[in-house]
This record gives sequence, C-alpha cells and structure tokens, in this order.
Amino acid sequence: MTDEESTDKSQETGFSVDHIEGMSILLRSTQSCCTLLYILGLCGIYRTGVFEGNEAAFRNGERNIGLQIINLIHAVDPQAYPKFLIKMHEEEANRMAAKGKTNAHVAE
Repeated sequence: MTDEESTDKSQETGFSVDHIEGMSILLRSTQSCCTLLYILGLCGIYRTGVFEGNEAAFRNGERNIGLQIINLIHAVDPQAYPKFLIKMHEEEANRMAAKGKTNAHVAE
C-alpha cells in the first residue's frame, strides 16, 4: 500500500495512517491472519452478544475490541475478513476429516 493510499484510507475511516499501514502488513502474512483470527476468538466475536449480570460490561468490552479490529481489517481490505472466515471453515473441515469426523454444516 502506498503512502497516498494509506492517507486516503485513514481520512475515510478515521484510523491513523500507522494503524492502516500496520494492518496492511499483517494481512500479507498467513501466520498473522491466523493470529488475528485467534485474537478475535479471544475477544468473543464468535460468542453470542447477549450477556447478563456482572460480566455483561466486561464481555461487551472484549467484544468491542474485536469489532474494532474487524473494522480496521475492513478499512484496509474489505475482502480480507470474509476470506479469513472461509479459510477457517475449510481448515476446520480438514481437521475434522483427518480425525475421521464429519461436519455437515461445512459446505464442500
């Protein structure tokens, strides 16, 4: 990504140029993408968004961090996150197949 592209994306999205450029670098590496998915999982992005009691604010705060990461990914490359999800499903299906299990909801 050029400096001009980073500046344009920064102005469009409100993220800093450094954050845009940093995420752009991360998105070039498969290992970094896997790590980002792991972090998003820790943030609770894939859990239900409804919480009650004392942990509600904490869980919603975790989830908000994950949503901000997804927003930054989208600001850099709108196609990156959907590609991550497809790849994650494919890898899960391959792991299940290697273990001799089937996963009917994963499309072939």
